[in-house]
Amino acid sequence: MYHLAVEASRFIEWMVAMSLDTERIIGLDLVAELAESQRVERIDIVTLNHDTLVEQVLTKNNISFVDGFGSQDGDVRWQDDTEYDANDAKVRLIKPHGSVNWYKFIVNGKERYAMIDGKDPTQCKNQKGGKLLSFITTPSFLSGTNKVISYNRGIYTDVFYRFHKALRENDLMVMSGYGWGDTAINFRLENWVDYNKNNRIILLHENPKELMSRSLQLDQSYNGLVKVGQLVPVLQWLCNTSLSDLIG
Repeated sequence: MYHLAVEASRFIEWMVAMSLDTERIIGLDLVAELAESQRVERIDIVTLNHDTLVEQVLTKNNISFVDGFGSQDGDVRWQDDTEYDANDAKVRLIKPHGSVNWYKFIVNGKERYAMIDGKDPTQCKNQKGGKLLSFITTPSFLSGTNKVISYNRGIYTDVFYRFHKALRENDLMVMSGYGWGDTAINFRLENWVDYNKNNRIILLHENPKELMSRSLQLDQSYNGLVKVGQLVPVLQWLCNTSLSDLIG
């Protein structure tokens, strides 16, 4: 039963990955505005989504960014966490839940993560033309209720380090689309708000009360945070928000 459940889970994840593979981008103009603004010195984009829409928006607008992967090696880019320190790009992308274009390969008998250029990991080759041995044919992203365990292994250990570092280095967060359903993430956000009284969240949501009903932490602290100015609700979705709405 266990092995059947594993295979069923992989099939579901594969179907999710296929459904998220889209080039139709709507409503993310604010992301590009923030990245291009001269008033923003650095922007760390943390997304829990598995799709590649943010990457496509940045690329479409010729905005350079670092994502924790190295230079192109044939059909793949290998994970290289040091890129965050070595690259001076203004925009840093951090994906704690993985991505539909992350895969694991076997290199010298060990698992190694890479971002693929294309859709079939079994056909990927390196720059020298050697065929790469895929570990599994489904992408590496986190889903279900066991995400917290996975936060502490593999590529996700490095990603969460970068997430924590981004929190420590920034005092303003523009939040949109997060449903407050991940307890581990909620704890980190709660700690970030408590860490410095100047840390502030601008929450883009038409009805924040919906979020309060999903999270005991938010429900207990929402009014207090709003009162002291650490949580600023903007009652509209990201797709309807421009940079002028945030700084006007």
